[in-house]
Amino acid sequence: MYHLPGPSEPKRSICLLGRAVGGALRTSDESFEVAWFHPDEVDALPMVTSIRKRLDDWRSGQIPVVR
Repeated sequence: MYHLPGPSEPKRSICLLGRAVGGALRTSDESFEVAWFHPDEVDALPMVTSIRKRLDDWRSGQIPVVR
């Protein structure tokens, strides 16, 4: 949920609330990392301000959380 330093294509972060029902996490040519986190763990993750605001919007019930 953060950008790597240096020149690059614009990054997009997609945060979804979900439940695993099968399969396995894996990256693709569009992602360099994928992971599941418990909601209690999210605040400790490094992230840019815009993503933090989206999560705060979601927690306060402001839907949709698009900026």
